[in-house]
Amino acid sequence: MAHRDFDAARAERTADLVSFKLGGERFEFDRQIPAEPMLAMARAARLQPNIASQNATPEEVAEAIAEAYALTADFIEGILVPDDVDRFRRALRVSRMRFEGPDGLLELVQWLVEETVGRPLVSASDSSPESSTSSEPSKASSSQPALPSPSEAVPS
Repeated sequence: MAHRDFDAARAERTADLVSFKLGGERFEFDRQIPAEPMLAMARAARLQPNIASQNATPEEVAEAIAEAYALTADFIEGILVPDDVDRFRRALRVSRMRFEGPDGLLELVQWLVEETVGRPLVSASDSSPESSTSSEPSKASSSQPALPSPSEAVPS
């Protein structure tokens, strides 16, 4: 009978921690992201058509955005070193970080993903991706459109 101990293989790997700074605090995560946070991001990406749909009701759009925001939070909290999660929540409040825009939470998420996959996330039309090895979040555009804020997404 074939058997592979994934727990032992993971334990043997040396920690490959990456860090970032927010609100004057330093946070760490392992490049070897657990499956659960990655699945949260996959579920968030699946919501994008619901958010962008012209046929969706305002309630459906608002619900999809709220779910995508919650899944984004699950992703970040799922990859942080466990001792950093509460400090990160406090740093978000202290820094008053915006969800979108330059140096916003979505840019942080994009950088975190780029650091784990080892390459920038770029759209097909972007012919000059920037390196993701700098200590600052990348400015490369995501292959998925950014989530709109609730006020932008809900048709009037």
